[in-house]
Amino acid sequence: MQSRNKNLANFSFTQSPGPPIPKPLMADTGATDIYLTVDHHVTNLRPPNHPITVYRSSGETMVSTHEAELDLPQLRPDAKQAHILPGLKCSLLSIGKICDSNYKVLFDKHKMEITDNAT
Repeated sequence: MQSRNKNLANFSFTQSPGPPIPKPLMADTGATDIYLTVDHHVTNLRPPNHPITVYRSSGETMVSTHEAELDLPQLRPDAKQAHILPGLKCSLLSIGKICDSNYKVLFDKHKMEITDNAT
């Protein structure tokens, strides 16, 4: 369990008005998409056209209530699309989705770095 904590990346999300509020976003190499907790600050929040069902390892399911975009202006729109899942304890950033959006993700002992392959 300790090794997963090394992938924890903290991003600052802003709420208007007020200063940035850091929210944990777990970098997950096994997640198929970006899944966010209900209190994660996002942009373009909307009901889903087709809610998704996510299966937990316990066999329980969670169903998305909204779609949104991560409030990270430095990422392209396709890399920011996310699903809101009530009951999720920690937001998950899909490393596969970030890489599929033409970014490179590097990890070392202390940090995770996302760089744009298009530049």
